[in-house]
Amino acid sequence: MKRFVSLTVGAAVLVSGCLSGCKSFGDDNAATIDGKAIAASQVTGLAKVLLANDQSQCTQALAPAQLSQYSAAQVTALQEQCQEISEAVVDSHRATGKYARQSLQLLVQFAVAEDGLRDLKETITTAERTAAASQVASLKTLSKADRGLIEEGLAAQSALQRAIVDHFDSKLGRAVLDAVYASQPSWDNLCGKGIIGLASDRAAVDAEVAKGTTIEELVATPPTGFQLLGDGGKICTPKGGTAPAEVLAGFADTSKTAIQSVEFDQAGSDATAAPTKEVVFFVAGGEQLVKRNSAEFKTLAAQSIQQAAQAAQQGGSSASSPVMPAATKLAVIKIDPRFGSGYNLTTGIVSPVEPLVPTTTTAKPTASTSTGG
Repeated sequence: MKRFVSLTVGAAVLVSGCLSGCKSFGDDNAATIDGKAIAASQVTGLAKVLLANDQSQCTQALAPAQLSQYSAAQVTALQEQCQEISEAVVDSHRATGKYARQSLQLLVQFAVAEDGLRDLKETITTAERTAAASQVASLKTLSKADRGLIEEGLAAQSALQRAIVDHFDSKLGRAVLDAVYASQPSWDNLCGKGIIGLASDRAAVDAEVAKGTTIEELVATPPTGFQLLGDGGKICTPKGGTAPAEVLAGFADTSKTAIQSVEFDQAGSDATAAPTKEVVFFVAGGEQLVKRNSAEFKTLAAQSIQQAAQAAQQGGSSASSPVMPAATKLAVIKIDPRFGSGYNLTTGIVSPVEPLVPTTTTAKPTASTSTGG
């Protein structure tokens, strides 16, 4: 079954306490975002839609033909999950259940994104609306109004991620840059200039190095089978980055002015592919500090945000994006106690994803399966 899932971060949320009723909210409001209300009826209405969708998807998933695709363990996990869903209710008077909380989190997140766009004087593009509609297409039980609400919210979040890179001088833009900078263990980069290729092809390069060919000459004309490192033969990787440890160690050794070579295992394209032995020939280029207010840093931040936005539009995770967390922290959010406390608001881009179980189908052995003998 499809459901809305996303990551949570510790956003500042105020849950207003009240000793005799909740008149400061009124019986019709579930929360306010910068003074603008989210109606309790809207929260419980969307919660019922999300629950109905899960129940519908469970009905389909538990059909015998569907169950036959799964292993016994997956069937058990799916049955347990669907049993919980079948027992779930949405109580408009005590709306602290899973679906009510999930609904409120979605609505708060949508409102924050839409407010952010208005502050930046930006609008949602046709492409963003189309991508949002594609994400919601699998939710079969949505009414036209609910579908429009969710599509608009998803599109607003995508639009905010896309637009913020042109507004780094705004209050939200500065907060996003602060979050990007803080997310890096160190902005001291390890740099090198050189070429990369298969270790099995290294003999020709070794011969060039032995006769005194410089790194500049190798970069200008890479031997057959080799290509330039990074951008034009130069690459800078943050300490603690994803480059192989052997390569990072070589980049760090700036005392060597001669060409170094390091071999490492490059993971295959999927889990079943064997790693490839590759080699880099390079000269360490020293450390480079990415300064907080430099143009280079803003370029790196924009690239990071855009990559997260593209991944989210394709249904992937936006765990690395700082935009919605930053926007949420700037907003003043108050939640009626009827909807619970201890919220860690959902601040990644929300998208429909496959259920947690079963995640894959497992082919069952047939009667003809034999191990020989």
